[in-house]
Amino acid sequence: PLVARWSRTYDLYVRLRPDTALKADGVRSTNERFRDEIEKILDVIVPRYVDGDRLVELWASDVTEDFDWDSLVERLCGPPPQGTPDPQPVTYTPTLWD
Repeated sequence: PLVARWSRTYDLYVRLRPDTALKADGVRSTNERFRDEIEKILDVIVPRYVDGDRLVELWASDVTEDFDWDSLVERLCGPPPQGTPDPQPVTYTPTLWD
């Protein structure tokens, strides 16, 4: 029930498929067997709880400095507005720390 409820709170899932070597960074596990087990779990859970139209799967090696994030943002938010947006007023409320 928790995963089913949680999965409905996201508009888009981006799953990175592991195809790169694990690197020790002091935070994440470098155990390939552990990574493979997690991937097997995700292979079962993701299709069960995430509709295909809300899922984007990428190879980790494809996500580089040149990756086209704009297409994912447009998929999530729609095309950018045309023309120059009208200025909107900003209300500033001072806090104790200002």
